[in-house]
Amino acid sequence: MHRPLAAAGIDVRMIAQQSETRLAKLGVACGSLLASVAGSADVLITDMCTAGPLLAVWPAFVRERPVVIRLRADPWQTDDNERRRSRLSRLRPNGRRALRFFYERADALVPVSDFLAQRIRDETGIDGPKIETIREPIDLERFAPVADRAAIKEKLGLNYEHILCIAFNFHYEDKVRGLEHFLPVLHALVEKHRDVAVAIAGDGPLHGGFLRDNERWLKHPRLIATGFVAGVEQIYQCSDVCAHFSFFDAAPRALVEAWACGLPVIVNDHPALTENLRDNEIGCVIDGVSDEALEVFERVIYSPELRAKMGANARAFAEKHHRRDHIGEQYRRLFERLLARGS
Repeated sequence: MHRPLAAAGIDVRMIAQQSETRLAKLGVACGSLLASVAGSADVLITDMCTAGPLLAVWPAFVRERPVVIRLRADPWQTDDNERRRSRLSRLRPNGRRALRFFYERADALVPVSDFLAQRIRDETGIDGPKIETIREPIDLERFAPVADRAAIKEKLGLNYEHILCIAFNFHYEDKVRGLEHFLPVLHALVEKHRDVAVAIAGDGPLHGGFLRDNERWLKHPRLIATGFVAGVEQIYQCSDVCAHFSFFDAAPRALVEAWACGLPVIVNDHPALTENLRDNEIGCVIDGVSDEALEVFERVIYSPELRAKMGANARAFAEKHHRRDHIGEQYRRLFERLLARGS
């Protein structure tokens, strides 16, 4: 992603938010504030999309450097979820006005999905060329199909003929509610088919509550909550199909990772999940917990020809739309346009 920018001689400072914890957000914001004051980059880009951390880019506004805000999550739903999760969060003022303040002053808003682009328009009234969708880049060498799936199954202790994987981050209530809603159909799948296992990989602050609240389903020996898995690509590489269920998402990276590994995906009918999902080409959509949903799982799992066709389409989709150099070229054109406007 950085090669096209370096070739063009564009110096970019990235202020990234990797952790979901409040302490980490505060640390990133304070460190980034100093960096944005002292730095001399041509363009400042940040993916900190909530109002508090966005204070880190304020000096860049003052110094009239181009500021690009990249949105990987829905900041309005994120704000709502954080308010419900913490009493302290409920006491702070609503961040919607502050978000609009920063978004109006940014030189460009870069959502990673068309769903997020529409959310920006709906929530702020901002429209036009200031909003440009640029998808997430993916490491296509790390996330790739493998020949020896059995070796990975052995390594992870998942020695089952068929595996349906779910890679999940347990940070937001609405996201976890989506997974919980579909646990009954996953349970019905493993109850009916002894050669199928479901592996739910992931961790987060809501993981413990998820395990406690759903013990009745998760006590099944082939409905497995693995917790955190180092090298998450291995979960995809040993699986037949990937599922992702959520009522909170903007552009789930898990879908792209699964497609890059050559897996079809099965999702619930949420616009952020179905945006790029051409039904029966790179995955399938289920409407709810029903016999029809169970039949979709069975059709994909027990049809190797269909899985192979959808998996090949999925890998091709990831290579076309999420290749790092391709994403880097899009950013290069954006930054050059912003710099030319200010010269």
